[in-house]
This record gives sequence, C-alpha cells and structure tokens, in this order.
Amino acid sequence: MHVADAFDAMTSTRAYRRAMPHDDAIAELLANTDAQFDLQCVNSLVSALDARGERWGAGVESNAAAERYGLVPPMTGPGSAGLGDLAPESV
Repeated sequence: MHVADAFDAMTSTRAYRRAMPHDDAIAELLANTDAQFDLQCVNSLVSALDARGERWGAGVESNAAAERYGLVPPMTGPGSAGLGDLAPESV
C-alpha cells in the first residue's frame, strides 16, 4: 500500500505542486528502494501498470476536476515544493 500511495501522491496534482511525470515517479520509487520502498513491491506496481497500459502524472493527468471546481492547477516555480528546476528557463 505504501508504494501505491507514494506513486499516487507523486503523480497527482496537489494544491502546492503539479503532478510528476509517470516515468519520473517510477524512477523516484526505484531510487528509494531498500531505504523507503521494497523493490519487489515497486516492481509489482510497475508490472501492474504496464500490464494494464496505464500512464499517470504530468502529461497524462487532465484538468477536468480543476475545471469542474473552478480551480487552477499550481504552476511550478521557486517555492513550489522545490520544483523550480522544472520551470522553463527565462530568456
């Protein structure tokens, strides 16, 4: 449950940050195996997602819920849970 919950948290837009892309969330889970996540559990989640053809996170997530409730998803930038490095460079 811990691995699925962490994956859902990373790939869902929150009030304080946008969703992380699917592949980045998987990489984060794998990078934290043994320290935080069990490798067999991470591999099981990845296998289940692949078998179902499911993709989650930024680039896949729709803004339907945000539009339904009149909310604007947060933008990345300095102070957005450390996601400033994901914002496009200023020209």
